[in-house]
Amino acid sequence: MIVRNFEFVPNDLAINVGDTVTFVNQGGFHDVKADDGSFGNTASTSAWTFSRTFDTAGEVRVYCSIHSIPGQDINTKMNARITVTAAASNFAINQGISGSWYDAANPGQGFLIDADPTLPFIFVAWFTYDLPVAGSGTAPGHLWLSGGGAWQGDAATFRLLLTEGGEFDAATGSITNTEIGTATIRFDSCVNGTFTYQFDDPQISGTINLTRLLSGGASLCEQLAQ
Repeated sequence: MIVRNFEFVPNDLAINVGDTVTFVNQGGFHDVKADDGSFGNTASTSAWTFSRTFDTAGEVRVYCSIHSIPGQDINTKMNARITVTAAASNFAINQGISGSWYDAANPGQGFLIDADPTLPFIFVAWFTYDLPVAGSGTAPGHLWLSGGGAWQGDAATFRLLLTEGGEFDAATGSITNTEIGTATIRFDSCVNGTFTYQFDDPQISGTINLTRLLSGGASLCEQLAQ
């Protein structure tokens, strides 16, 4: 990826897991930083190169800290996007993937998944907790996120929505759904998968390992996968 003037070229790059991207400065006082702060180099006017290997699927955004800030439009600012795709899998999503899923290392929160093969479309509801507020002395409240999109093969990528404003067991209230990030859900079998998320603001990303809450729920998936 070329770094020059006030742009990255190309500014939207697709690679596979395990690939290495080399940033090459062709002129000007620049650096390259990950939006989430996970990597970067020191700004310089020299003809520097900086390489980074990407071992996890997901969306990675970078920027030049001299001429931009994280989260800016890649088409108008000195920012870029790298989409990292996992190696092809022999597993394909089917209707049987529907059910309750969670991360065994973090019980007390999880996912409800519903897959419609006629479209095909997968809906994901993520029941989790809000970020803690430093110095508040109170526990974080519940957070209800959801999203969905067409799947292809073993994965689907979609925007995440934050739902707020409802009231307990009532149709009253002013419910809002606000886009807050992007997620990719991927399955390598009927009982295991991953959920990768990237929030817009704050710039937080991560990957959650998924397993079925009820192991017996995999039977339909396994039948359809044959």
